[in-house]
Amino acid sequence: MLRLHAGSLFAIARNAAQASQRTDDREQTLIAVVFAVLALEAFLNETAMRTNAIAQNGQDPTLVSTAATLLNLEESRESLLGKLRRTHEVLCGTELPKGSDCYQRIRLCVKLRDSLVHLKPSGVLVNHDDRQENVIRELNQRSLFGGRTVDSFLVAVSTPEIALFCINAVSDAIRPIMSSFEQLPEAPRFVEAICVKELSDQESSRADVLFPPLD
Repeated sequence: MLRLHAGSLFAIARNAAQASQRTDDREQTLIAVVFAVLALEAFLNETAMRTNAIAQNGQDPTLVSTAATLLNLEESRESLLGKLRRTHEVLCGTELPKGSDCYQRIRLCVKLRDSLVHLKPSGVLVNHDDRQENVIRELNQRSLFGGRTVDSFLVAVSTPEIALFCINAVSDAIRPIMSSFEQLPEAPRFVEAICVKELSDQESSRADVLFPPLD
C-alpha cells in the first residue's frame, strides 16, 4: 500500500492558515503559503503513482495509457504548473486554460512560494527584486496586499488574507482532479493511507475530506 503525504501537507497548511486568521501570526501565514504549494506538488506526483498502482492490477488499456502519461509527467522536468494543466487534462478530460482563474491563482501561489524559498535581501540599501515586485503587484490586483508600504517583502506577504488565498487556490485546483481520479476503474477499492488519518472506502468524497477549502 502506498503511503501518501499530500493530505498531510495540506492539513499542515490549512491548520496554519486557520491559526493566522485567529492570531494574525505572520509565521503561520508563511507556513500556510509554503506547505499549500508543497501539498499541490505532492498531490500531482502521488496521483501519477497511485494511478499506476491501480493500472497494474487491472486490464483496462485506457487506464494503463493514462497511468503511463502521468508517470512520464512525474519523471519529467515539467514545471509544477505544466504538471497541473496536463494532469487536469488527462484525468478531468478538459484543458485547464492558462487564462482561467484557477490557473492564475495557482501561478501566483507558486510565484509567492518561490520568492519566499529564494528570498533575497530587501530594503533601501539594495536593488529591488523584480520577482518580488511582480508578486506584490499581483497581490495588489487581487486586493490582498492593501497597498501597504513595507520595506520587508517577508513582512509584506505575511497576512492572513494571503494564507487564505493560497489554501483555497490549492483546494480548488486539487478537488476536481481527485474527484475524477475516484471515477477511474478500480479506484473505489484503492485504500489511501496518509499520516494524518486513515480513509476507508466508505468515504463519499475523499477530495472534500482531504483538501477542504477554508472559509
